[in-house]
Amino acid sequence: MLDARPSGRKRAMEREKREQIEWLMTEKMDDWRRKVEGVELDDLRVNVFLAAAMDMKEPEQLIQWGVHQHLERSLVTSFGFLIEKIALLVADGETHRGQGGDIVVERDGKTYYIEIKSGTASSNVKMMRNTSSAQATIKDENGKESVVTVLGLTYGKPDEVFSTMRSYYEGDELLVGRNFWEFLADAPDAHRDVLDAIVNARRNTFQGAETDDDEPSSLQEAMDLKVETLTDAWKREHGATLTYDTLTESFF
Repeated sequence: MLDARPSGRKRAMEREKREQIEWLMTEKMDDWRRKVEGVELDDLRVNVFLAAAMDMKEPEQLIQWGVHQHLERSLVTSFGFLIEKIALLVADGETHRGQGGDIVVERDGKTYYIEIKSGTASSNVKMMRNTSSAQATIKDENGKESVVTVLGLTYGKPDEVFSTMRSYYEGDELLVGRNFWEFLADAPDAHRDVLDAIVNARRNTFQGAETDDDEPSSLQEAMDLKVETLTDAWKREHGATLTYDTLTESFF
């Protein structure tokens, strides 16, 4: 059984790594902010049938839903790639180009192939079977004694992992949340260091709000301001009342 606890060689994640994480996150935050500020009404792809089922009556309801739907897909996807970069940095690992792992880490004479998923409910049966099959191939091709296959979940607790993942993942080890980050960093509370770096990055990105009331103080506030702007634009173009005649004209 893999011991995810730090070996004692390190007391905390190195300052340089924390600063690198902060830089990566700040760069991404800047990109996200530009995406939010650049959204226009024509970018929204609203499912009119679902809007009808939800009984939306106000333009703001429709715009808020449309903006969040449009942006969150992009944010979630790009954050998935970013968190892999952060994990790679924390572990001093290498990128794995094939199936069955995102990063490769050398520890104590063994090679760890780690497939990274966001949280405890982020995979279905097909994904788990594919990952397990690919990792079995890795062990066959590289030596079963020297290779350890791992499924790493970036947040959550072990007892929160969905049964689908537990039942259908057949690799060597499952590392969840805190254990995942502590193993990568070989340091205690590494997850807190990563979170602190993300918080600092958010502050760096939105520090203008401290001196300018018109500046958003967070990505969420930037999205709220965008909803207000686009709602006003919708009302000017279509009126203050939300009708399904208007929706069908706009989205069909």
